[in-house]
Amino acid sequence: MEEIWKNIDPDGIYKISTLGRVKTTIRQGCSVEYRKPYMDKKGYLNVDLRYGGKRHCKKVHRLVAEAFIPNPDNLPEINHKDEDKTNNRVDNLEWCDHWYNVHYGTGAERGIDALKKDVNQYDKQGKFIKCWHGVSSAASALKIDSGCIVRCCNGQMRTYKGCIWLYVDDPMLDDKLSVCLAWLAEKHHARYGQETPIRQYTLDGIFVAEYPSLREAERVVGANSGHLSKRLKKVKSVRSKGYLWSKS
Repeated sequence: MEEIWKNIDPDGIYKISTLGRVKTTIRQGCSVEYRKPYMDKKGYLNVDLRYGGKRHCKKVHRLVAEAFIPNPDNLPEINHKDEDKTNNRVDNLEWCDHWYNVHYGTGAERGIDALKKDVNQYDKQGKFIKCWHGVSSAASALKIDSGCIVRCCNGQMRTYKGCIWLYVDDPMLDDKLSVCLAWLAEKHHARYGQETPIRQYTLDGIFVAEYPSLREAERVVGANSGHLSKRLKKVKSVRSKGYLWSKS
């Protein structure tokens, strides 16, 4: 196939080819630099471009399709005909709708296989809860979305319905569990910072109780997650839920 190039940005710096390659022309020396793509969590190749004073993350297959494949019906998705997400040659791509994309080739079989796989359920502290014999079994018993469980197992989501979900036969199970727990710890620290005891008083100033953390105080009194923490970050004491709250 002859390699043809087209501009892909308003400044004319970057070009995409029919073979799925991206290059940039460095104006000062008029030299050419090929951009090295990287793979995202879903297996697609992406490139980072910078123009207009901003960074833009672009999927290579979409750049190729938008540049070389007409889309008169304004279809929203792009299918890889050989089901290889890294093969972004123009003759391997086609515009399609979501149903076609999901059910193309072995897509339906892969979806069914994913729902049959055994999955472990953990709480947010990493404590094992249960091994479910099939994602669909867990979703049916708990009345939750099977697709979200699959996305957790594939690393596209960290938690779902307050739990961590991982395939039992995943060779990286322990590593993925550690990644999820580290992410939860970082999220908790960003919200609550260093744990500080919180004291609860009546509006008349009579001591009621002391809690080891903002999170525990919110849990006991039924406040919305982050309600007290957001207000106590700015001041030492606040009124909420008919009480006075202060940092110890």
